[in-house]
Amino acid sequence: MDEDDPFESLLFIEDRLQEQGYGEGRGHGVAEGLKEAAEAGKANGVDVGWEVGYYLGFAETWLRLLKTKPLEHEEKKIRVLSTLVEMLRSFRILDVESTEFRRELSQLQAKYKQTLALLKVPLAAVKAKADLSF
Repeated sequence: MDEDDPFESLLFIEDRLQEQGYGEGRGHGVAEGLKEAAEAGKANGVDVGWEVGYYLGFAETWLRLLKTKPLEHEEKKIRVLSTLVEMLRSFRILDVESTEFRRELSQLQAKYKQTLALLKVPLAAVKAKADLSF
């Protein structure tokens, strides 16, 4: 390309502007994508943290109640609640990039539902109370 020839620089202006626009657009898109991903990650993190914390509070409260005034045939309930508490305490909540994270979270949810059934607490009642705000 001859830099002294003004027509030759005009000949390739469209290509240069397209490359420049692509580079600027890509940079802007990456920055916006990272921003949106961070916001979505925070929102999902809050939801998971709330859910795990709720399960732990629920299980520990029931354990205290059952151990304070034990009735006959409460051993199974205490054992299942103790297992749930152990699972919740060992859950690596900050290890979201782990391949096991979703599987372990699903196991926690299943164990919680099993515990509700064993305690004869309707899931609908728990969900209704969880929607309350203070």
